[in-house]
Amino acid sequence: MKKVISLVLVSIIVVSGCLFSPLTASAEDAKIHSFVPVIDSYYPGVEDYIAKALRNKEPVIDVSEYGISQNNIVYAFKSAVFDNPDIFYVDASQINYKYNKFTGAIQYITPTYICDFDKIPSMTKKFNKAVKSFLSGISSSLSSFDKALIIHDRLAVHCEYKQKSLLSFTAYGCMVEGKAICEGYSRAFCYLMSKLGVESKTINNTSALHCWNYVKLSGKWYNVDITGDDPKPDNEGYVSHKYFLISDSQLKKVSTNNNHNGYMDDATFSTDYYCTSDKYKNSFTKSITSEIIKYKNFYYYFDNNYKNKHVSALIRRQNGKKKVITTINDKWMYKHKYVWNGSYCKLCEKGKYIYFNSKRSIYRLKKGSKKIKKIHTFASYQTKDLYGISCDGTYLLVTRMKSSKKNPKTYKVAKFTSGRLTVIPYTRYSSANISKSGSFKYEIYGGRGKTTYKSSSNKIAKVSKNGVIRGKKKGKCTVTAQKSGYKFKLSVRVK
Repeated sequence: MKKVISLVLVSIIVVSGCLFSPLTASAEDAKIHSFVPVIDSYYPGVEDYIAKALRNKEPVIDVSEYGISQNNIVYAFKSAVFDNPDIFYVDASQINYKYNKFTGAIQYITPTYICDFDKIPSMTKKFNKAVKSFLSGISSSLSSFDKALIIHDRLAVHCEYKQKSLLSFTAYGCMVEGKAICEGYSRAFCYLMSKLGVESKTINNTSALHCWNYVKLSGKWYNVDITGDDPKPDNEGYVSHKYFLISDSQLKKVSTNNNHNGYMDDATFSTDYYCTSDKYKNSFTKSITSEIIKYKNFYYYFDNNYKNKHVSALIRRQNGKKKVITTINDKWMYKHKYVWNGSYCKLCEKGKYIYFNSKRSIYRLKKGSKKIKKIHTFASYQTKDLYGISCDGTYLLVTRMKSSKKNPKTYKVAKFTSGRLTVIPYTRYSSANISKSGSFKYEIYGGRGKTTYKSSSNKIAKVSKNGVIRGKKKGKCTVTAQKSGYKFKLSVRVK
């Protein structure tokens, strides 16, 4: 008699932790604790088996030998993806499977790959390059606290909370594209911490549709929610530390949007991961809203409420004692008459220097010294103040706003070339009206070297080597200015 096995095809959407629709591990890599720890207890090896098949990009994965149930295959699959953030090309929220309708055991699963196979090798190179960049300068001798702090801040500064594509749910979206939602932040944090030898875990709160992390320091688990510490909308250089290394009890107190409620009630949650320690409850980091830069035994950061809400202090902290390097007393204005209730000095690092902003200027501080150099003060016509600063490796980026904090925009204001920082040239004007006997000074700010000028018609308007334009006769012409490889055009009308 021939035995007949009846299979049923099922397609399901796995509930994700957010409401928006590889480097090979070495012996030193720390464990990324299982997304759902009970799965490997009941079905030993199934998570690793699925992960290996996904790395081989298998279109259909045979799991019949495990006899795993329908409910548990969902957890096993998602654990395989979450616990291996370098498998960024698989949709963790969707899985198709076939099961035996008599026993209920899963026979095959069909994953959904979100990237073209021929693009994955180049994307993996970009991913590995990003990982190397995020880990740069972090010594293995640093404490687990320092490692967690540096990665927390770098991810918050680099990434914008935004869904660009399905990759925004992944570590790739967070580290390479700089666009991610909570799932992407948490998976990136886990992967980087594992490379630094620190144990971590992703928490998926299905009741509130939110993801964050647990990290293990000195045998104790702590909550870390980078999404909660990254401003929305994005603001260059802004990093809160409200959700950095806090206990479960603290998390309940500081959580303002119920994103963290109910996760301990999930049947898949293990009590092994309770965060009971309040060791860092009064850490100096809690009130800081700038990136905290670690250099040797120093921590550099801005205290943006030093004496009052309009005075910022650049602090260098060592062995629990802080020293003020400089203070900035500026008032950030909007609509030319109102004052924001706060100070917006931020800082970033590039090589041996720390860069920071005031309301209108950019400064440079050499690490380990007190020597400060003003790089540039933006021309007074610029009505958009600087609300933060960061570095993407090639450019210095600043945040500017017009009339509301709801519409911040990022601008590239300076470029690193061969180790030198050059302010990107800019100008105030795009057009000018002058009389036949009048003149106009066409200025180009920033950049290096001389500015060259040329008029399209010297008969209508002539321009000097210093940028002074003089009208000759009625008509229209264009004056072109070039500086540091940038070209500007001014429409001139002579009346």
